[in-house]
Amino acid sequence: MTSNGSDPLASGPLVLYVDPLPSGLAGETDLGNPERWAAILNPIPGRTLYEVYSTVGQTLGTHTNRLAHRLGLGPDVVAQKIATFFGTGGERQLRLTALRNDHEIPAKLEKDCSRLMGYTLPNESPKTQRQAFERIVTLITLFPGLRLHFCRSNCMQSVPISKDDISALWDRSDGYLDPEWSFWRTFAATCLSETSISVMLEKTSVSQLANCLHDNGGLSVIERLLIAHGCE
Repeated sequence: MTSNGSDPLASGPLVLYVDPLPSGLAGETDLGNPERWAAILNPIPGRTLYEVYSTVGQTLGTHTNRLAHRLGLGPDVVAQKIATFFGTGGERQLRLTALRNDHEIPAKLEKDCSRLMGYTLPNESPKTQRQAFERIVTLITLFPGLRLHFCRSNCMQSVPISKDDISALWDRSDGYLDPEWSFWRTFAATCLSETSISVMLEKTSVSQLANCLHDNGGLSVIERLLIAHGCE
């Protein structure tokens, strides 16, 4: 959440409507066959029923999405609650500092982190999963130290904190391999995994992260992060 009130977490649908008619069907149709075209265009009972289900599906999806947002459901809404908790300016600095102290973390924040992680699981739709991946990336990069609280969520209790193990947690049994979905899954798993960079960020004070001044070792935080990145 930025100081000018703009929302860094764009909203999107919780339920994705997928057209049940395979996209390749039109390409496989013999375009020069009048009888086949007549069968397709003629409003026979089966085709009429398909159109009814399509319309109902689209309408139901729209109303479900609106209801979900009103009820505070979905990755976008939960992510916005997490971002709002940190506030802006001095308030944000204080709350980021508090992330280093487990005793100062509100139970509501822990619960919201766990809820957002729940939307990454394969029992959710691919669209919902991808939205959750995106929001996790945004939140972890906006709020240093928040990664550990995502990793403590219920669904991560028995999962090693490595990129491959986290990615495997999100694998779908239906073999869904959309490139954008795969990209965000890898990105989110990388942000959640424990690396030399994540450890350095979590051990560095908020005041040090807020500036590029050199520390006692002669290197700034940015310089040390660049070195760690080159050694990964």
